[in-house]
Amino acid sequence: MDYYVIETSAGNLINWQTATEKDNNKYNVWRSFNPTKAFTKIVEIYSKGSGLNPTNYSFFDSLSYHQKLVYYRVVQVDFDGETVSTSVIRLKRKMSKVDAFTVFPKPQRAGEITFLLHPAREKKQVFFDLKNNAGNTLFTEEGPLQDIAEVISLKLALIPAGMYFIYLHSTGVAKVIKWIKD
Repeated sequence: MDYYVIETSAGNLINWQTATEKDNNKYNVWRSFNPTKAFTKIVEIYSKGSGLNPTNYSFFDSLSYHQKLVYYRVVQVDFDGETVSTSVIRLKRKMSKVDAFTVFPKPQRAGEITFLLHPAREKKQVFFDLKNNAGNTLFTEEGPLQDIAEVISLKLALIPAGMYFIYLHSTGVAKVIKWIKD
């Protein structure tokens, strides 16, 4: 199994390819920020089935964009429980490329809405506005994002399906995020 990781401004894209697959059940992607400590399983992706042709898989890790060093490995799990692990890949991120604000999932179908913020901005004052397609403000919140994120998530859970625009403003930074709720 060959695999590699690509850094993006919003996270890391883990890609792997198998030459062939037989009796393979799933793949577990593991992550660590300190390889001398335990790795954490971040996703389980089921096999596309047995075959003699190369098969490609990928997973986007949007929760590690704020870490300078990230370590990954992929573990193949067969139906009989046997496992095969890749070597560990170390990714050294260029922190300057990280977005000041990120919100996901996009589109949001169900479940929790997550706001991520560059660590240098965690305690700074943020102005949050949610506007509909017509440009009408639906609600506004103000404060450090770590303090207001839960209130915003609860309010977003109550709005109907549609396309919205999230306006985030902080000292020296402004961002508009198109957000779709299915």
